[in-house]
Amino acid sequence: PTLTSISVCNYISMVKTAHIRHPCDRFISAFTYLTQAGNEGDKILTDKWIADQTIDEFASNYNTAGWNPNYEIRHFTPQVEFVFYTHDGINEDREHAHDKPDGTFGLDLIMCTEQWEEGLDRLGDALGKSLPSDLREKQDNHFEHQSCEELAPETREILERVYAMDYCVFDYSPLPSDKTTCVGSYTTVEMFNSKYKQCQAIHRPEVAKKKPEAVWPVSYLAKLKLASATDDDDSYGADDDELAAYLEDGIKINY
Repeated sequence: PTLTSISVCNYISMVKTAHIRHPCDRFISAFTYLTQAGNEGDKILTDKWIADQTIDEFASNYNTAGWNPNYEIRHFTPQVEFVFYTHDGINEDREHAHDKPDGTFGLDLIMCTEQWEEGLDRLGDALGKSLPSDLREKQDNHFEHQSCEELAPETREILERVYAMDYCVFDYSPLPSDKTTCVGSYTTVEMFNSKYKQCQAIHRPEVAKKKPEAVWPVSYLAKLKLASATDDDDSYGADDDELAAYLEDGIKINY
């Protein structure tokens, strides 16, 4: 089913999760995929942004003011922007991303690619059921690619700057290690919210100092309810009194 076909109550009760990956490994994997494969849309963007550059040459472009493919090639978008409600970056024009205060954690749990089995154990516990055994089968990379250790030191420094929020919020060390512990195993939702603000103050102080943006006046979940449960184009799935309370006080509508 599509997201809009799912009732709001069902959506809220679902376990929402995501896998994250060490920023350096993810960057190398994305670069390799785009330059060796990719779909038609990927190939257009690859020709525009990468062409015949090496990975070190490509990364060095981040030192050029205004050069940033991260919001056009989603493979390079910082992971925090996919798992937190953010009011800028790729989410600047997405109404549902503004439905909660900037930097609000949007999931129930985070799993790490580096600790695949441990993450699946936690997901199974959250779902209250055993997961299919084929999910636990290790998938081989389709493309051979270099390791973070093999990148030029200057390239690693650039990636640590570009993906500073990912490194900080998800407790990643400069180089990948399978001996680390997944941040999702010891960090609660409330702690993620706090970590985001702390990391933003360090790595994006110009954003952290801004006054909090107002939450969008009509909840995205209410719109989901409209799409799945009503034919009335003038209603957002809540009665007038509930909407008035939401607009005036910013409280959540109860379904």
